[in-house]
Amino acid sequence: VLDQMVSLSDTVRDRGLDRVTPVVWALDLVGRAATAQADIVAVDTAEHVPLVPRRHRRKVIVVPVGAPHAWFEARDHRRTSSGTGDVASARPLRVVFFGLFTPLQGAPTIGRAIGRLANRDIRWTIVGHGQDREATERATGDADVSWIDWVEADDLPAVVADHDVCLGIFGTGPKARRVVPNKAYQGAAVGCALVTSDTPAQRAPLGGVALFTPPRDADGLGRAIGALGAETSAVTRPQRAGAGMGARGLSPRAVGGK
Repeated sequence: VLDQMVSLSDTVRDRGLDRVTPVVWALDLVGRAATAQADIVAVDTAEHVPLVPRRHRRKVIVVPVGAPHAWFEARDHRRTSSGTGDVASARPLRVVFFGLFTPLQGAPTIGRAIGRLANRDIRWTIVGHGQDREATERATGDADVSWIDWVEADDLPAVVADHDVCLGIFGTGPKARRVVPNKAYQGAAVGCALVTSDTPAQRAPLGGVALFTPPRDADGLGRAIGALGAETSAVTRPQRAGAGMGARGLSPRAVGGK
């Protein structure tokens, strides 16, 4: 079985490192050789199927990434400790993004949206470090942002569960339009309202759960987050939808059963 969720050559291209042409050729060769040897090739979205050579597509299965058990456990703990798990109307809206700041994540778009909402009563948590971190920081201006360079994987579900809204990805590149990021599944599983970019790949599993905005549209993202902060019901509806979908389709058992 070949796990082709992340292609090495696709990643190199997305991060703008494909100027080293021999490296890309070599990675493409490795990918083709591995595909040829495999009996089953697992990809995470239908949009990734055309990247597999036509003669090998009969081997392909589409397996959603889903979310590990720890994220559902963090959601259950959140609901137990808070009573409902819903956003409290007496405190600021709490929004989190976590990632490696690669181009597909579109973090500078998040930074610009944060800058536009700097005068709103919103608390922002940004976790991670990487290629677009500096540009994202510059874009946030004077907003109230907590920057955390790293959180260990075992601790991350609890950190995200302490927020009302989880942000997905907002990049515009080819890879960004083909993927559903793990943070989207994890944010929904932990009981956050999810806001992410409007792409067919993400709408397929997350329609009815996430709030969608156009890729790289800071104004649209800002409006979506601002609306969530304007009234309690606006954020609790997607929180509950995400939690319900988690039970039906995001857990390891549900994904494996497909």
